[in-house]
Amino acid sequence: MKKTKRILAVGAAICMGISCAFPLVACGKNEVPAEAKDRTVIYYRYGVDNETRDAFKKVIDEYNRGGQGEEDNVWVMGSTFTGSTDANYEGTIANKRKTCQYSIITVDDNQFKSFAAKGYLLSIESRFTDEIKTAINYDAWPEKLANRYRFDEELTSSAVNSQGYHLAGKGADLVGLPTNNSVHVLYYNEDVLKTASVNIVSCEENKLGVQYPKLQPHGYAEYLADDDHPAPFDNAVKSKNEAGDDVYKVFNNRIPMNWEETRLFSRLLVNQGGLAPQSGKQKYGYSSEWWFNYGWSVGGDCIGWNADRAEYEFTIVDDSANWLALDNITVGSNSYKPGDVLVHEDAAIINGSAEEKQKLDGKIHELPSMYDATLEFNRMTQPKTAQTATGVYGYGIGQDPDEDRSSGFLSGKNTPLVIESSSEMIGFSTSGINFDIAPACQWREYEGGSTYMSNGAENNYAENSFEKEYLKVIGKEYDGQEYTGEIATAGANNTKLVGRATSAASSRAMVIPKNSDSTKYDAAVKFMAWMAGPEAQSMLASCNKVLANDPAYSMSGEYTNGSARLCKNSWVLGFAMNGGDVGDYDYFNAQTWINNWSTVFNKRVRKGTMKLDDFLSHVPDGSTRTIKEVADSNLAAMNIYLCGR
Repeated sequence: MKKTKRILAVGAAICMGISCAFPLVACGKNEVPAEAKDRTVIYYRYGVDNETRDAFKKVIDEYNRGGQGEEDNVWVMGSTFTGSTDANYEGTIANKRKTCQYSIITVDDNQFKSFAAKGYLLSIESRFTDEIKTAINYDAWPEKLANRYRFDEELTSSAVNSQGYHLAGKGADLVGLPTNNSVHVLYYNEDVLKTASVNIVSCEENKLGVQYPKLQPHGYAEYLADDDHPAPFDNAVKSKNEAGDDVYKVFNNRIPMNWEETRLFSRLLVNQGGLAPQSGKQKYGYSSEWWFNYGWSVGGDCIGWNADRAEYEFTIVDDSANWLALDNITVGSNSYKPGDVLVHEDAAIINGSAEEKQKLDGKIHELPSMYDATLEFNRMTQPKTAQTATGVYGYGIGQDPDEDRSSGFLSGKNTPLVIESSSEMIGFSTSGINFDIAPACQWREYEGGSTYMSNGAENNYAENSFEKEYLKVIGKEYDGQEYTGEIATAGANNTKLVGRATSAASSRAMVIPKNSDSTKYDAAVKFMAWMAGPEAQSMLASCNKVLANDPAYSMSGEYTNGSARLCKNSWVLGFAMNGGDVGDYDYFNAQTWINNWSTVFNKRVRKGTMKLDDFLSHVPDGSTRTIKEVADSNLAAMNIYLCGR
């Protein structure tokens, strides 16, 4: 990105030359250099590891000596910590009688809401001017990232919730700005795919018509190969699919697979993906620790706001419908455009009112429930003999939840598909595995469906019935009609029936302690804005462990064609960031709400020793209450409303 210089208007005039009360810097030297001259000196505490240390130092040096610091009249002294968090923060920023030595500190997702709720952090809303927004291209950031560090310190009163709640997210005050992000993506072993005769292409959905006009918008698809159906592109390899058809197997690593493609592609790699004759089959096809991309894609979640009680309730197995907008509609206080997935509280309005549902007839499309999403997620990692729910068995294709995901993938013979953070890429790149990345799966509907059942089977629910399910082959006839593989549409706007392409993202943010030197608040905001903006973000992204706040940069040739990229398809990182969202472990100001149900869910339900249907009514050892009662009680103590969830 081109270097840009600008003077940021952030309100009050800045006092010159006042240093922090207790300056600490990484090198052990706290002397302000002569170059700082009469600038306002601020101290910035930030976290690093071996991969990011040099990049952050370079960025701070560029600010101080490259011209922007001079224009802002600010000099930054950096102080580093290692690890995920700085354990000493709270004692420093909670002391109102003593000035914090840092004008800016770095917090992780799991610290931010806790500190903000306790009143330790300064709102920068009034200082976050239109000029700053323009300079850092703020309006181009993904909505979830732009709202991630918004929080109202004051409680919102509620007639039905005596303790009230803090508003977080959309509509709340801006408190922090992100510096470095990572996101979950699908890693795949390219050698295993090639052994299974899979053709790999890289093409965004909106460019298929030009680059691959014979391909349909699928993450994985099989195209009929016969005299009437030539290769869909030059040099495509023909092979047999699992049903014995001659096909061209095509994996497009820039389009999310849907649920059906994910499970059947995983099975294909188990059955046909041996790296060499002597190595035999892959042990598994797929591994993931997180339900997020399944639930979020259809609007489901493990929590849902109950407007009647003004508090959250536990919804990980909620079996009520989710909804996709087919037109411009308003439900509750939220407006939606065609293709938007409704949030839980608005779906609840539709599900609870026949009149509201009738009013929206033809303007909404039903999506799977959170129960459906959780069921599919669990079936992926359960053995064929395990009942995920009554009469519904596991697929037998996924890695056991207790087995290490990275080890399974890096073994080269256990698990060729794994959902993992982009921050793991540096470690993966030294393993010798020939890997690349693709988006996590997404709910996508196709005309005529995605699969068919053989040998008279009605569905894939019964034990071993999954072995009778096959992907429909594009170009082949089913029930007298050729399957086109076109994406399904509905409504007056021919809205595509796809869910959200969303996976979990982690982030760190810069925040200002209230008890830091108030005369330096404006100077701190100026540097924060530069750090979150295009010039600094592009420099940080060079280290391969930081994703820029603006995904347009991460998907641009400037980033993806860089010599330092660790995978060919790095475009996916920006695509995933565009839909990134905070994981359930960081929803609130404490993680305790998750502890009393997650162990049972992960150790029993996901492993297939407890049916999903029995989960909510289970009474854990030593308790007199059910999982549902415990989870709802814990949620009632989380006095935060996550607007937009």
